[in-house]
Order: sequence, then structure tokens, then C-alpha cells
Amino acid sequence: MAKIDRIERRAESAFARIHAQPLALAGGARHVLVLKPLAEQLPPRPKGEPLPARPAKGKDKDKAREGRP
Repeated sequence: MAKIDRIERRAESAFARIHAQPLALAGGARHVLVLKPLAEQLPPRPKGEPLPARPAKGKDKDKAREGRP
């Protein structure tokens, strides 16, 4: 995972050069796969429609199973 600093696009190339700061250890990786967030491909949510519930994590997940707050 990395934070994108800048993108250089060149007219003579089909590829762009992307400069990024790693947010995790890369361990000598030379190539990366850049994925566009899926949310940008989805149609807009209709007005008034509630957001989907997120699954509970860790201890909260155990409490949710037992019906405790």
C-alpha cells in the first residue's frame, strides 16, 4: 500500500510514471498493480436509501453475537 505523490503522463507513451510513498514494507517489489476504487464504477445511491450496515470487528463482534451493547 502506498500514497500517490504525483503522476507523470507522457504523450509518446501508453504508460504513466507514478511516484508513491510506501505505507508498508515493499520487500523489493519492482512492479505494482494500481486499482481504481470500485465505488467510482457504481451508479449513485438513490436519495434516502440507508447505507449498508458494516460487520462488527473483534470484541464488538462477539458482543453483537451475544446481543450485548
